[in-house]
Amino acid sequence: MAIIGAGTKFKYKIGEAGTFTLLPGVRSIGDTGQESPLVETTPLDKTSKEYIAGMKDGDEKDIMFNYEVGDAAQKTFRDAAKASQTVQIEIEYPNGVTATFNFVLLSFRVMNPESEAALQCAVKGKVSGDVTWAEPTP
Repeated sequence: MAIIGAGTKFKYKIGEAGTFTLLPGVRSIGDTGQESPLVETTPLDKTSKEYIAGMKDGDEKDIMFNYEVGDAAQKTFRDAAKASQTVQIEIEYPNGVTATFNFVLLSFRVMNPESEAALQCAVKGKVSGDVTWAEPTP
């Protein structure tokens, strides 16, 4: 049965120790996963191209959230982005699936303000290494 994405939780952790912290106000997290590029392996004696899968590469993504200046969890995440740190991410989807991965933070920016919309900011980053998927037991 299909479900909506409302209720998805985006959490981060700085360093190996400790627990994941919920990032409040998240509006959009983009796609999560990895993709293998095609590597051409066609020998000269062939007349049709041949390929193999290359090394997996993680998604580059923008995490967009309501800009809540006074929120300590947001400030810690924004400061980590400004310092170009690598953090651990855990995404909990409403269907019980979780994705966990390392995320290299590349930038922090405030989005274009609009008169009739919430002020938002974004942190850009890239998945580094494998994405670990966990599905609930039926």
